[in-house]
This record gives sequence, structure tokens and C-alpha cells, in this order.
Amino acid sequence: NTSYTLHIGNATPTQEYFYVMVPGNETVFGIDFMYGSLFYGDTSYIKSPYLLNYSETQISEVSLERNKQTVFDFVNNDGKWQMIAPLSETSIVSSEVDSLLTSLTRLQLDSYTGLTTEGLQLADYDLAKPYSTLRIQTFDGEETIIDFAKPDPNDGVSHLFFRNESEIAAMATGHLSFLDTEMAEFIDPKVLYLP
Repeated sequence: NTSYTLHIGNATPTQEYFYVMVPGNETVFGIDFMYGSLFYGDTSYIKSPYLLNYSETQISEVSLERNKQTVFDFVNNDGKWQMIAPLSETSIVSSEVDSLLTSLTRLQLDSYTGLTTEGLQLADYDLAKPYSTLRIQTFDGEETIIDFAKPDPNDGVSHLFFRNESEIAAMATGHLSFLDTEMAEFIDPKVLYLP
């Protein structure tokens, strides 16, 4: 394997190129702004833009907690979803859970803010006492826990915290309506009447 080193400078004033130098050569080169921005960018360039890195078929359990109360906790049992909390004997509509998961797996983040391990404070992003917590478990045993600040409809973005990675990210507030989901949306509306 051959490795190469480039020194990437700032963008030109016209934002058309980035200045580049090769070690041992005094010549300053210019590379296209699009390519230079990839070198100059932060780690968000190489991270997945999605809220979840799973497809809906990989998810075996999903739960949502709001204000420290379980809104729902569903587990996939042989292809059918069952509620295990807060009402374990309630009949639910599996397709509604599937629909929720399809939506969740397609949501995209706006940006990665940074890591708490690098000094970011949860309180600065309204995450010290999260409004909601989403837990996802996969059939392979992977777990993702995401805390959400209370979305402010007057603010364009809201912050969230990936506990596993100690990472804070931002998402468009308009994409967070699922945080206000109610358990009743999944309950089977059919009632059996016996004579």
C-alpha cells in the first residue's frame, strides 16, 4: 500500500478551490472546492446521516419514554408485534408499529454537534433531563438509546443524544412529531362483543 500526504489550506476567496500543497514541494495547487471540502470537513462527512443505522426488519424491540413514563414498549414475537408495556395484554395493530419503524429508519439528522467526551455539556442542549428517550433493540442484540430535548416549534432544530456513542446531534424539529405518539394509536380498535 502506498500512502500520500496532502496539506489542505483554506478555500479561495471565491469558494471555487481549496489550496493544497504536497510535502517537499513549494508549489501551491488548487483543487475543486467540492473535493477540498471533503478533506477539510469534520467527521460528519463520514457518518451515516440517518437517525437509525438499521432497517425496520432488523428491529426486535422499540420503546418510547416521555417525561419518564413509558408511552409504549413493543417486542417482535415471530413476526407479530406485542405490547409489553404499559399494557401487556392489549391487542395492537402490528402494521402501525411497522409504519412507525419505517418512518424512524428514514429520518435524517441535520448535523452532528459533537461528543460529550470532548467537553460538550448535555445541559447546554436541553438534554440533561431529556423530554423523550427512544430505545431500539435488534435481533442481533444491538441496542441504541437516544435522548431527545423537548422540541420547540419556534426553533428549526432540536438536539438529541446518542448514549452509546456519547454524541450530540441536531435534527429538524418538524421531523420529531413521533415523540408525541400515543399508545392508543397502536391499539386494535375492534372490540369483540359476545352474546
